[in-house]
Amino acid sequence: MEYFLYMLESVLQNHDHIKSVKLDEDSSFQTLTKDEVTLVREIIEILTPFDRATKAISGKLFLFFIIYRILFFYTVYIHTYIYIVYR
Repeated sequence: MEYFLYMLESVLQNHDHIKSVKLDEDSSFQTLTKDEVTLVREIIEILTPFDRATKAISGKLFLFFIIYRILFFYTVYIHTYIYIVYR
């Protein structure tokens, strides 16, 4: 989904450049209509907060899992040490 947003942003950024290129009159290539450009802008506006939230949560979750694994490892290590020493 992340790449879909970037693709739409790229299409929108390059739309004017694509329109300015002179194409052959018999070419079947069509550019976006004004309504389609508006729709792409609205979709980008809707998806951008989700993209930001996904990136923010992903970073925090990744850090959480690293800390969790470290704490888990040391907990097991301490329990094993206590079991062996005080057995």
